[in-house]
Amino acid sequence: MDSFYAHGGTQLYGTPRNKAAESRTVRPARRQEFRFEAETARTNLRALEHLEANWDGYGAQVLSKAVRLNAWACLDKALNLSLVPDVLPTPEGTISFEWEIDEFEAHLQIGRTSYSMYIRSPDGPSQYYNGEMKEGPDRALQSLRRVIDERNGVTGASFTLG
Repeated sequence: MDSFYAHGGTQLYGTPRNKAAESRTVRPARRQEFRFEAETARTNLRALEHLEANWDGYGAQVLSKAVRLNAWACLDKALNLSLVPDVLPTPEGTISFEWEIDEFEAHLQIGRTSYSMYIRSPDGPSQYYNGEMKEGPDRALQSLRRVIDERNGVTGASFTLG
């Protein structure tokens, strides 16, 4: 069962990341499980609204309203593709969405005006994306969904973001 924990002085729901101990498998989530994980991601993003400057004790920047709004838009797009990320603040004033599945990982960093993303898989070369937030990370998120589906043996799936 997931528990309540603190990250950088902020209380978040879920299980803290521990690369050595955690190995998650992405599979077609049962509806109830997906809803719980999606709500956990939303709760964690909502909790970031209350972070103040220096929230980590090392001079971290406050998250601007623009960054938070961009993160909400990206979370909606990710959830439309059944991609539930871990949601974390960064000391640079951006928000990070992270996915780790065995030796596979993806990281989306969301800023005020731009985003960057990488997808690293042991099955092929790393993929890198970046762009302006006004264009959105749709292509990067669709690539992530495709990589996950390929790892799970799902072929021919087509996704569009609404």
